[in-house]
Amino acid sequence: MGDSRRYYETLLDPSRVVATNPELLTALEEIGSGQVSFGPRPEWTDWLHYLLSRLPELANEGRLDLVYEAAISALMTRYSDGAGETPYVGFFDDVLAVLGVDFVRARWSSLAIAPLPGWEGHVDAGGVFCAALCLVAKYADAADLPEWWTWVVAIESPDWRARLLLWMASVSPLLTDADALPADSDDTLPQFRNAYWQGVEWMKRARSTGDDSASHSAFIPRRNAECLIAGFRALLDVETLLAWLIAIERAATGGDDALILHSELQDALEHCIAVYALPARAVTSADL
Repeated sequence: MGDSRRYYETLLDPSRVVATNPELLTALEEIGSGQVSFGPRPEWTDWLHYLLSRLPELANEGRLDLVYEAAISALMTRYSDGAGETPYVGFFDDVLAVLGVDFVRARWSSLAIAPLPGWEGHVDAGGVFCAALCLVAKYADAADLPEWWTWVVAIESPDWRARLLLWMASVSPLLTDADALPADSDDTLPQFRNAYWQGVEWMKRARSTGDDSASHSAFIPRRNAECLIAGFRALLDVETLLAWLIAIERAATGGDDALILHSELQDALEHCIAVYALPARAVTSADL
């Protein structure tokens, strides 16, 4: 660390807090990584809140993906203990309202999310998509998750559902292992390298520092994880997911990429069935 401090003067002007301003991404990265090395500081926390508040204004800009991902990682590094610590009552409700999945879905075309069959032959469920879903899984009130998950599953886009299935497989360690972190994804499940976005390595570094609050808190609170798994079982039986696969494959282009996509989704489906104990078919009144 040098003797001089860097000042991000352009960011003091709200009109210059734009995705194309390189200082924005750099500042978020400095805040996220700095908190790991030196602990939370009031100045960094104030800047983080200020920059988060500006993101909705950037929704329709290009090049928002890395900025969004770094902002979410900086937030998670600062507030690692789920929603237990808040700067004011309702803080995370506000964050989820403006930066949750609805924010991403409404700006789908302006974010770096490739159409089927996906970038370099596979559908990428990491990046913005994974960050947004994990943001809700981590900070939402557990009582609100069943309604949220019902809404997420009801989105009928084959592209969305392909990513959702891969996301479910990728984040299984986060939902079943209290010690798992997104940055562990490549180590624990090499076939599902989607639970990753810009800055998740900061959380792994924070865990390795030995700080008690970082080392003993599950990335996704246990109650939230239990609610999500229950939601998976309630709404996604094997019969339904096989129908998803058929619709996804019809929407994908042909050729080798489609074969790769089929293989990845089939592996993800089998993994989800085993890990989450998904039922063979939906439970009906006749079964009760």
